[in-house]
Amino acid sequence: TKNSVVNEVYHDLSMLIEWVEHMYEKEGISLNTENGYYEPLEVVPPLLRRVLHLLNLSCDCYDQTQCLTDLKEKLRSIYQDCTTSESYMQICLVGHAHMDLVWLWPERVTY
Repeated sequence: TKNSVVNEVYHDLSMLIEWVEHMYEKEGISLNTENGYYEPLEVVPPLLRRVLHLLNLSCDCYDQTQCLTDLKEKLRSIYQDCTTSESYMQICLVGHAHMDLVWLWPERVTY
């Protein structure tokens, strides 16, 4: 069975990391992951700096508690924290599902 907390944490982290990468690209900052060097945080927009800081705090929380539910709540608080002003980002969660109808019903019924 699928663990819903693990699934939610995975998707929240994936979405936030994708947004951070988009912001780095938008600002023209390279994502040099080969040697671990990144541009100093002073050269990135304040919102990006804030999200990176909150992601760091979220991961620290998990390191200390080893509790995925705590991590999930910390990640969710990033969305709430970053929607207090119009200058902040807008994050939309989008779901996608694929239903294999032939698996559920005989193929002749799915036309």
